[in-house]
Amino acid sequence: MAEHTIQEQIYEILDRITALSGDELDVPPPRFDASTIEKKLRTGISSLQKHEIKTNVVTFYVRIRDHIRALEQNDQLAIRMLQSQVNIYYLAMQRKHPDNKDAVFNFVAQWISIRTQKSLLAAKVLTSFFVQNCEVFDVDA
Repeated sequence: MAEHTIQEQIYEILDRITALSGDELDVPPPRFDASTIEKKLRTGISSLQKHEIKTNVVTFYVRIRDHIRALEQNDQLAIRMLQSQVNIYYLAMQRKHPDNKDAVFNFVAQWISIRTQKSLLAAKVLTSFFVQNCEVFDVDA
């Protein structure tokens, strides 16, 4: 975990997630294709973990995506580096636990939480975003 770095922009994203009010946490109707989650999580994951990821994606994906787009306006390379860092850590965990998506998801979330010293719950929300955004889990995996 210590050998994998993480971009500063992740702190701002996690701060935004944790600052959401009760009204903002209502589950909106999806405004994107969430079917890729089904394809990525077809095997090797528990029903409860799959449900948590799907709920997080439906609730938070658009908000996080829009915030990342705003951050990209200032520094596109920093966001691409952040996405690459998350993807590299995911790949390292996937190599260690090739048949256990529960473990891989939780290791990525714990890594984000520990490296940023932010809550594990917010890190799981962000990790769920990265599942939908393809930095974590491939459709073929």
